[in-house]
Amino acid sequence: MIRERMASRDDRRLVQLIVRELVPYARMARPDTKWTRKELLERLDANTVLVAVSRRLEPPRGFLAYHIRDRSLHLDMLAVGREQQGRGYGSALIEAAERAGVAAGCVDAKLFVDEPNGRARRFYARRGYREERYVKEMKCLLLTRRFYL
Repeated sequence: MIRERMASRDDRRLVQLIVRELVPYARMARPDTKWTRKELLERLDANTVLVAVSRRLEPPRGFLAYHIRDRSLHLDMLAVGREQQGRGYGSALIEAAERAGVAAGCVDAKLFVDEPNGRARRFYARRGYREERYVKEMKCLLLTRRFYL
């Protein structure tokens, strides 16, 4: 089940997911990467955040943070707990965000993925995301998927 973030209930787990599943790849790409809990919460607050749960009030199994700008769906962060990966939570989250983007008139979706995160790169490739360019100073790839309306 996909629902919107309930900050008071979800944020502790969302920060754990970021620290466990995303930060290690960011540090492989950019060893000086540092974020405080406050900065991570501000980043969540700046986005619409969807969470994947097995039942409505259970802790999140994963989440996706996104925003819409200039007719593009910008996927900021997607993380699923390692023990929950491969169970469809990531796919359900991305499908829900893409539906919201199309409904809002977006023509494409964009995201950055850290170069060392091969598993994420394969996940997005299976969903039709293509490498648009490599950003050398960030050691990450900009991936894009066009929506055919």
